[in-house]
Amino acid sequence: MARNKKDAKVVKIVFRIVGLTMLVIGGGLTYFTYDFMDDALPVQGRVMSVEVNSSDDGLTYRPTIRFVDFQGRKQTGITFRSSSNYDFRVGSNVNILYDTRDPQTLRMDTWIATWGIGLIILLGSIVPFFISGVIGRATSRPK
Repeated sequence: MARNKKDAKVVKIVFRIVGLTMLVIGGGLTYFTYDFMDDALPVQGRVMSVEVNSSDDGLTYRPTIRFVDFQGRKQTGITFRSSSNYDFRVGSNVNILYDTRDPQTLRMDTWIATWGIGLIILLGSIVPFFISGVIGRATSRPK
């Protein structure tokens, strides 16, 4: 019986560490997105080229986009993240957000490309904490 409680305690600690790690990563990504969005402007750009990477998970695309910033200057930038959904044709128009402090820093103008990843990880951190609590309650009950 003592061994089971010890094992449960170790598992509970592991789940808490996983939850805390997800909380920090998700919180960091969400903070950096908030910082980006604070100085981002929407604009339409034109796809100039697409970098295609192949891995065991499949193909991912990272487009290079040319656009005109709010001061009328032509800018070129590469998207912040690559994605399997960015299969754009060269020459097609896309909606982007760019950072006015650094116009080469841009993201696709979609919820998932801006907020999605960070918030999903942040909200997902609840699951390991919940599991840890369930394990704690299950092992602390007197028999």
